[in-house]
Amino acid sequence: MKRIKLKAIHTQKADYRRLLFDVRLKCAECFGYFADGYQECTPTECPLRPYFPTKQQYNSIIRTKEYQRRKHEAFS
Repeated sequence: MKRIKLKAIHTQKADYRRLLFDVRLKCAECFGYFADGYQECTPTECPLRPYFPTKQQYNSIIRTKEYQRRKHEAFS
């Protein structure tokens, strides 16, 4: 019984991380995949603004294969 609960919690965390990653990729898309480098999010009406990646998170995102794939598709 305990294993099921732990597995459910682990799955929820993984889903949350994936959702957060997708939101941050959407922010990157909005900013032209940060072609000019990292910039702060200025539109205050954007509902995703609280989840905008910090400089450290930005550095992690641009190294992912998913980011590279989406950037390549956008500029091809």
